[in-house]
Amino acid sequence: MTDARAPSAHPDNPGNPAQPGGPGRLRDMDLRVSYHPDNCADVIAEFYAPALSRGVRYDRTTYKFSGAGLAAAAGGLAGFLRNGGKMRLICDRETDRETMRALIEGGKDAAQALGDPAAELSDIAPDDLPARDHLKLVAWLVKQGRLEVRIALHAGGIFHQKLGMIEDAAGDKVALDGSVNESLGGWRDNSESLSVFSSWEDAKRAADIERRFALLWEGKSQSTKVIPLPRSYDDYLRDIAPPDADIARIVRRYGHGAPPPEDPGVSQARRAGWTYIYDQLETNPDATLNTIPAELWPHQLSFWRKRVAAPVDRALIADEVGLGKTAQAAALLKTRLNQRRVKRYLIMTPRAAMLQWQTELRRKFNIVVPMLERKGQRFVLTYPDGVYPDKDVGATAAQALQAAPGCLVSYQWARRNSDAFKTPDLRYDMAIIDEAHNARFENVDNDKRRSPNRFLELLRGLTHITDGLLLLTATPMQLNESELWALLRLLYPRAWSDADYRYFYADPADSASAEPDDASRADWWQRRAAFHQFHHAHRALAVRPPDADMDIPARMIWGENRQWIAENLTDARMRESLAYMRRNSPAKLGMSRHTRDLLKRYQERGVLNAMVPSRVANPVPIAMSDAELALYNSIERLVKICYKGQAASGNRAAIGFINTVYYKRLGSSPYAFAQTVRNALARRAAPEDPDEYDDDVLDFVDRDIRLAPIDADPEAIAALRRAEAAADALLGKDGKLSALHAELAKLRRKRHKKIIVFTQFKDTLEYLLARLPKDMPVAPLYGGDGADFTDPRETRLQRFNAQDEGILLCTETASESLNLQFCSAVVNYDVPWNPMTLEQRIGRVDRIGQARAQVEAVNLFYEHSVERRAYQAMEERLKGITSHIGWYRPILHNKVTELIRRAQSGDMDLADADIRQMLDNALSEPPGFDIDSVNSDLERAPAPNNGLTMADLVGALANPALLPVGWSAVPAGAAHWHLTKPDGSQYRVAVDRAAHEYAGGRVEFWAPGSPAFPTKAEALG
Repeated sequence: MTDARAPSAHPDNPGNPAQPGGPGRLRDMDLRVSYHPDNCADVIAEFYAPALSRGVRYDRTTYKFSGAGLAAAAGGLAGFLRNGGKMRLICDRETDRETMRALIEGGKDAAQALGDPAAELSDIAPDDLPARDHLKLVAWLVKQGRLEVRIALHAGGIFHQKLGMIEDAAGDKVALDGSVNESLGGWRDNSESLSVFSSWEDAKRAADIERRFALLWEGKSQSTKVIPLPRSYDDYLRDIAPPDADIARIVRRYGHGAPPPEDPGVSQARRAGWTYIYDQLETNPDATLNTIPAELWPHQLSFWRKRVAAPVDRALIADEVGLGKTAQAAALLKTRLNQRRVKRYLIMTPRAAMLQWQTELRRKFNIVVPMLERKGQRFVLTYPDGVYPDKDVGATAAQALQAAPGCLVSYQWARRNSDAFKTPDLRYDMAIIDEAHNARFENVDNDKRRSPNRFLELLRGLTHITDGLLLLTATPMQLNESELWALLRLLYPRAWSDADYRYFYADPADSASAEPDDASRADWWQRRAAFHQFHHAHRALAVRPPDADMDIPARMIWGENRQWIAENLTDARMRESLAYMRRNSPAKLGMSRHTRDLLKRYQERGVLNAMVPSRVANPVPIAMSDAELALYNSIERLVKICYKGQAASGNRAAIGFINTVYYKRLGSSPYAFAQTVRNALARRAAPEDPDEYDDDVLDFVDRDIRLAPIDADPEAIAALRRAEAAADALLGKDGKLSALHAELAKLRRKRHKKIIVFTQFKDTLEYLLARLPKDMPVAPLYGGDGADFTDPRETRLQRFNAQDEGILLCTETASESLNLQFCSAVVNYDVPWNPMTLEQRIGRVDRIGQARAQVEAVNLFYEHSVERRAYQAMEERLKGITSHIGWYRPILHNKVTELIRRAQSGDMDLADADIRQMLDNALSEPPGFDIDSVNSDLERAPAPNNGLTMADLVGALANPALLPVGWSAVPAGAAHWHLTKPDGSQYRVAVDRAAHEYAGGRVEFWAPGSPAFPTKAEALG
């Protein structure tokens, strides 16, 4: 190693040498004999910083080799860097005895034993900015050749020597001997101590410590072997070293030594004020509502009040599309974070919605949650707006999940990495699952073949490793009530089976007599037993009232005198007690359901000021030209010619899927159809992406199906060539494209400035992109579009929103979770089979917060297609139905899907009369579970128990004596302040919701969770 006293580059001015002797001498310090908690509140500020600011050489042994260990060793180095100082560091390596012995004996490679440097040195909390800056100092010193690190290996126990030596330019030295823990937390909590010996007052002891360090460094110690830092670690530190300008900033930030002593009265007042603030956040839930940027609407507040008092956070939030389910889940999560009931949590959303969730949590609830993403061969946590640096969390999905206390993942990623959720000891305090209806059954109508899809299987495992579980979906019952039971079983896994749910919610036999017959009595007792079973399995949900307050219906349910119950079980009491059980059953207890009708009643009462828009749906039938009709009618024969092998094998499901693909692609656009034909010709097997198809299309085939290879004979090739030519001849001339232009012109005349055009296929999106009106800006949005653009999707949406008008051209990726209410009309260029998917699309604009009182949806159908006929018949049958609509709509949707699939698969040739008869048969079935029967009641939320309010936080911000030590704030007008933290970080903060919202994410809301707001540890010192 070179001479440690040689001057080196100055971080404020790396080209100039430091001036020896300039910073002062060690012997000028008023040194204590020792530093311990009774005489030293801050060892770095009171000893290390002033001593190192005078030093040019620093030798140290420290306890643990890790990112946090290196950061702790760098505490107080800022002034040392100004002097051009050099440092030698010996760190302990914690490992198992066998590996340690192999290292000592030379039988194991050090780099292999230490592992991956990125993983080893990433153990610093993302919000510990001083530690991150200290690690940057270490890395910069290594790169400059001013720090050398070696590893201590000890065969027994741990390397417990705490030695140090600081030398100034005049040759004076201060030796250190003491504990192994220099972190501030260690000094405060562990009662550590440090003895100090100077060369001018205790030369003998100082020289002894210097000699002990030299024995270790030179490898001459009899008890401890010291090895050089492996090259891979040295290279990694050099790679992460920041530029000189960043080091200059860090030096300025941490190089001012200890703050002046504080008046004890001021300190006591500050601690009392911040103790009140954090006590309120932990004990009074209203303190959270009063200090978040968002203000909840009445129905959201109603949900929050009911759930916040519950001992277990398990709920299905099933509000209709656009009514703010995200805010309800986020408000409850924020409350639990403030109460410290949630420390580890997981949020799972569609991939396209991850950034929106991250942004909304940050801006409306001060929840800074990273997205878990794969970058190269590593997983990283990516924070919003660069709040914290990205954090490397491992090379495997299991490592990443374990290392992330809170994160956002996509459900597509979760399905592919489901094994990672089976890692031992992985647990969450809360999991939030958006668009939970994607966890569903395959073959939902077939009791024998019904099976959970991969996402439902994943959630069934997840429900056992999380205490709280919030499921969000506007369509929990899309095709069959079994889908709803599957979601409720995620909330209550120890209670009922699907059959139990189906039985409990079936209507009992009617009886007009005062005394029920034996069959109805037996049915009642069976329902009572199921009710008891549910509440016994989930005791946290117990609703049994005190014995003294039980009314007759409750006594019928909870009473223990079965003879009295049997003797008094009249028909009226049976009905009353059944109603009681329904009110306290899984669907009512676990599901929160709000509809637009309910919110409009809130509006009428004057308790909801936001707009609840109405909707106009316009089906537009399109006549096929002779050429289009000929190509459409040729599909069934084309499939028979090209897939004779599949037909001969009797694989009707595969043939049905192939028919479906060709029909749906032609129904979307001639270009999409031509691409499918070209794929078949080019590869003899067209790997269509199943993600582009409705789950309803895939439910009746294998989950990973691809189009089968064509039979590569001359007849098949010729048939495909003819189909390709016919499709190409239609490009730009198809009737649907003409209808789209006409409908867009109508919408613009009605002053719809921003319009969404939905298509199912990216090929059709590309087709339309070149053919939409040239006088309107067009922004494409499709799945996996990140690699095609230099700017993030969120940026493109913001830019689109800032324009006066435009067309947002989307595939299905935008139909879930995205808030697109800056648009006011939707055109469904091709209509999905599942009408619930159609509802999801229209729900992007039909949302609370929509500026227009009325939104429009235009659905383009080919006139004689089975889709058009089935949808039209369903809407006719739904007119006039006012009861059990929550049950009838999914049942009819199910029938519509079945009709379309069977017709396009060649299973049946339906006349309009057949379609109507099938739907009439569905309507004649006895009503099952009505999802809207669990609607939350119209109610005014009780007055809050205010406690802590924003006024308390503003008081702490405005009073310098109440701000944490080293913090400063200056008013900036319009409810804004300029705030500076001790580390030099500066923020513009808002203390008013309106001012924060108006700033559009450019300022921090000064409240818990923001990086501009002091943590409890910072506030209390």
